[in-house]
Amino acid sequence: EAEMILSNGEVLTCSKTQNRELFDALPWSYGTLGFLASVKIKVIPSKPFVKISYIPCKTQEEAVKTFKKYSLMDNPPDFVEALAYSKEEMVVMPASFADASEVESGKLNCIGRWYKPWFFKHVQSFLRGSETKVEYLPLRDYYHRHTKSIFWELEEIFPWGNNVVFRFLLGWAVPPKVSFLKLTQTKAIRDLYETQHVIQ
Repeated sequence: EAEMILSNGEVLTCSKTQNRELFDALPWSYGTLGFLASVKIKVIPSKPFVKISYIPCKTQEEAVKTFKKYSLMDNPPDFVEALAYSKEEMVVMPASFADASEVESGKLNCIGRWYKPWFFKHVQSFLRGSETKVEYLPLRDYYHRHTKSIFWELEEIFPWGNNVVFRFLLGWAVPPKVSFLKLTQTKAIRDLYETQHVIQ
């Protein structure tokens, strides 16, 4: 439940049963819907792993249908994410918390280790097949899955950064500090940021 102050000064309460559309839009609104005055949240114990399914989708229609299916379930997974690699190709990733006893043998992937591939590149590899694959990530690795490559931005700065030799020798050094990146930026990189960079 959340209490919001709208731009006209009206105070509204929203929840799953009251002002539902506003409640659903709130998490990604970044203050555009109004001022968040108070929130009631339910704190639940976390589990040490996340079970993640990688569902490769080869058409936009299939991807949207799959993403909607998992997002609108009566009892949805704890997380639903999708990475699109073209207009047609996308990997949908429903994921849920898991206990250590649930981790299947050979399916644990500590993606946060310095020598592991960048997460978005790892996910892209599932597009080579058509079947759903499942793996388990340590919770910390899951929450920081996009940190190492600064989502996919580091590929523009270090095109060779996901190379296995670079990862093994210097993977521990990524992501670099933003101040270092600014210091070493060339004019070409600055121009690239100004003409092609979109921040969500």
